[in-house]
Amino acid sequence: MSAVDTAQHGFKAHTDGDWDHAAPVQARSERFKSTELAEFPAVTGREVNWKFTPIPKIAHLLEAGISGDRLPHTVQLAGGATEEWISRDDTRIGRAGVPEDRAAAAAWGAFAEAHLVTVTEENAETTIVSRADLGGDARGAHTIIEAKPQSKGLVILENRGSANLTENVEMIVGDGANLTVVSVQQWDDEAVHLSSHYAAVGRDATLTHIVVTLGGALVRLNPSIHLIADGA
Repeated sequence: MSAVDTAQHGFKAHTDGDWDHAAPVQARSERFKSTELAEFPAVTGREVNWKFTPIPKIAHLLEAGISGDRLPHTVQLAGGATEEWISRDDTRIGRAGVPEDRAAAAAWGAFAEAHLVTVTEENAETTIVSRADLGGDARGAHTIIEAKPQSKGLVILENRGSANLTENVEMIVGDGANLTVVSVQQWDDEAVHLSSHYAAVGRDATLTHIVVTLGGALVRLNPSIHLIADGA
């Protein structure tokens, strides 16, 4: 038998991903991260993090040149909560994480402004951000949900209608805060939605993160959570 035939499992690189140079999916902290699209290789579908994903359906969301205009949306603000659009060079962007894959990097390079929702009170009221009927054009977006220290609240992201969207969502939970974020996907049957969710949870803070997907041709949501202080 040849050396290949007798090689012990685990001692030889797999054919379905760059296991010699990239960390397995379990080792999130060791993954390559960058805000630059060009630093991520083209996606083939053989990578361990893209297995079983029909790449031709999302190829248009993995390239530069997608629209970064503000997403059509409506907001029902809870008492004490605020919303604003901030420039991409604002220092409040990137606190919870940066892209770990090409889809997230494409979104990061596209958006002109980020939508920031801030929870400031302790009354645990509900804020609803609804994005609907985004159309068929490829879009990139960035959303930040921040709970100030000692605050408590629920933020619901509602997604409905048509979409070809890749986005990054940051969740920043201040010290002692209690934040629940619910992302609901009720897209039309032809919609495509790629989303990376990053969270930074502070000292003695709590985040409850819920994802409900009820529609869409392809929905891929990738969470990455960072517990950054004792008691998080």
